[in-house]
Amino acid sequence: MAKQSISLGTAPTGVGGDTPRSANIKINAMMDELYPLVGYGGVSDFGFSSSGNYVRYACGLQICWGYDVYTAAVTNLDNSGGNVYFAVKRAAFPAAFVLYPDVDAHFGVSGKLVWTSQVGDSSASFADFYIMSNGPFTLPGTFYWKAIGRWK
Repeated sequence: MAKQSISLGTAPTGVGGDTPRSANIKINAMMDELYPLVGYGGVSDFGFSSSGNYVRYACGLQICWGYDVYTAAVTNLDNSGGNVYFAVKRAAFPAAFVLYPDVDAHFGVSGKLVWTSQVGDSSASFADFYIMSNGPFTLPGTFYWKAIGRWK
């Protein structure tokens, strides 16, 4: 629909302009056309749980993120090529995706080079990660993760 301008009439009294009723009919017609577009890319839902936070957009995009302080034991894989220390940590999404999301994680610990690697494919509700290092590291450490995908 083309823009419908409201005629204000002749100043200062407004003689010859649209009546309040005709002006509001034009406003309603334009709002009926624009209203469905407002929520297209806007936030549809957001929330949090003990496992993390999420935001859902009207276009179907969902972003989840979270962190957890990790204090469990770290295993030493002693092999002929050297020692590799590892643990497994799960990122449980606070809101499920409809398809497997793109997931990334990192682990923060003081004084040691540590890296993460995803274990297999993620599911719609969680992803598992190896936390690895070339030597022992002092716990606790903080496991950070984020997942991006579709919720509809």
